[in-house]
Amino acid sequence: MAEKIKVLFVDDDTNLLSAAKRLLRKEIDLYIAASGEEALHSLEKNGPFSVLVSDQNMPSMKGVTLLGEASKRWPSTVRIMLTGNDDQETAISAVNDGHVYRFVRKPCQPANLLAAIKEGAQHHALLMREKTLLEQTLSGSVKVLTDMLSLAKPDAFKKTARVQKWAKALAPHLDIAAGWETNLATMLYPIGAITLPDSLAARHYAGDALGHEEQRLIEAMPEAARDLIHNIPRLDGVAKAVYYSRKAYDGSGFPLDDVKGDDLPAVSRLLKILIDLVDLTKDHNKDLEEAFAQMDEQSHLYDNGILQITRRILLSQDEYDGPKIQVFEHLAAAHLHEGDMIMKPIKDKQGRILLASGAELSSILIKRLKAMQEAGLIEEEVHISRWKNAS
Repeated sequence: MAEKIKVLFVDDDTNLLSAAKRLLRKEIDLYIAASGEEALHSLEKNGPFSVLVSDQNMPSMKGVTLLGEASKRWPSTVRIMLTGNDDQETAISAVNDGHVYRFVRKPCQPANLLAAIKEGAQHHALLMREKTLLEQTLSGSVKVLTDMLSLAKPDAFKKTARVQKWAKALAPHLDIAAGWETNLATMLYPIGAITLPDSLAARHYAGDALGHEEQRLIEAMPEAARDLIHNIPRLDGVAKAVYYSRKAYDGSGFPLDDVKGDDLPAVSRLLKILIDLVDLTKDHNKDLEEAFAQMDEQSHLYDNGILQITRRILLSQDEYDGPKIQVFEHLAAAHLHEGDMIMKPIKDKQGRILLASGAELSSILIKRLKAMQEAGLIEEEVHISRWKNAS
C-alpha cells in the first residue's frame, strides 16, 4: 500500500479546515493549522511535510509571509497558496518571496484541491530524488578530492577526520537545515592550504614563528578555500560556511567585515567550535573537559547555544563509550586502523617526509602505506598511537 502524502493545511476558517479534514483524510495524511504561527510550530514539530497549503488572507500572518518563511526553513516542502484575491501584486510577492508552486482559487472543489496536492507531492518526490542524487554525487566526489589532497598536504587534512566525526554526532541535535552542506564543509574547510607554498605550509604546521606577511597568508586560507569551492556547482552555501569558519561570534577574526553573531552561517559557527576544539585537544594535549573549560573562558568567541549542545553530546558520548587509554604501537601497514595517529614521521628512502607526526590515518592513506611497504619504499613498521577501552 502506497504511503499517504503528508500535507499541512493552513486557514483561519475553522469550518473549512474541518471540511478539508473530513473530505481529504482518506487520500492524504492531513495536518491542519488555523494560523501562520500555528503552522510554523507544526512544521517544526510534525514535519517534514511533502506539501504546505495556505490561505493568503489570514489576519495575524498573511499566507505569503508564512510561505516565505517556510521556503527558507523547509525548502523541500512544496508550497501551494489558496486565494480569492485577484491582486497581481500579491501573486508576484507569493512567487518571489514564498516560491509558490501553484495557486488554487477559492472557493474550489475538493477534487480540484486534491489534484493540486497530488501534483505538488509528485514535484516534491522529484525534488527529493534530485536532492539525494546531488548530495550523494557531490559527497562522493568531494571525498575523492579531499583524500587525494590529503596525500599531497597531509598536515592540512590531519584533523578533518575528527571534525567530521564530531559534526555527524551533533547533526541530529542541531537546527541546521542543510545537513549535507555541513558534511561537505567539514571535508573542505582546510582546502585553502593547497594554495600555500610548501615551505610556508611546513613551517606553519610545525608551529614555527612566521613573519607578518606569512601570517596574513595563513589567516586568509578560508578566502582561498571559498574561491576554490565556488568552482563546484551548487556549493555556494558550503563556500560561504568555509569562508566564515574562523570568524568569532563577536565578529573578531577573519574576514574583516561586519558580519557577526547569528548573521554568521550556522555551519560556520559550528565549524569554529569544532576546529578550535580539535586544536585544543590535539595540539595542546587537553582532554575534552579541559578544552571546553578554556572555551567557556572565551565564550564571546562562540555561539553559546551550539557550544553547550556540543559539550553535552560529545561528553556524553565519551562517557557512554567508557574510559579510554592511549596506547603506542609499532605496526605494519596491514594492521593499521582509520583514526590511528602517526607518532613518528614516515619518510621514504631518500629521507623525505611523507606523513608528519600527528597525522590521522584515513583509509586511502593506509592503502598508500601498504603499497609503499610492499614495494620496499618505507620501513616495515609505522609508529602510531590509538585509543582503546580501558577495560
